[in-house]
Amino acid sequence: MEKMESTELNTIGGRIKELRRKKGLTQDALAELLCLSNKSTISMYESGARQLSPTVLTQMAAILGTTTDYLLGMEECVADYDRGGCICQEGPEADQADTDGKGQKGCIGYA
Repeated sequence: MEKMESTELNTIGGRIKELRRKKGLTQDALAELLCLSNKSTISMYESGARQLSPTVLTQMAAILGTTTDYLLGMEECVADYDRGGCICQEGPEADQADTDGKGQKGCIGYA
């Protein structure tokens, strides 16, 4: 399990930025994968200046290998679909979570 810093992960934009970087994608590359005209749209999503439509949110989650619930902050951990593991955020909420039924605290689930 890989722990992620919680400072940027309190917002949708912070979660997008963190996962984009972990995937090795630039804002331009992510914009192209989403068929967006330029990277400024991604920058606005990451800064919170623009909200994602449900369609873009779903596509973004698929490209970043996560769930819409994680991007929206409804889950503290995200299944890492590329590695078949779980990336967890540190904190009291994550320490108390055990929703995978395997006794793994702080992990929502495995891919």
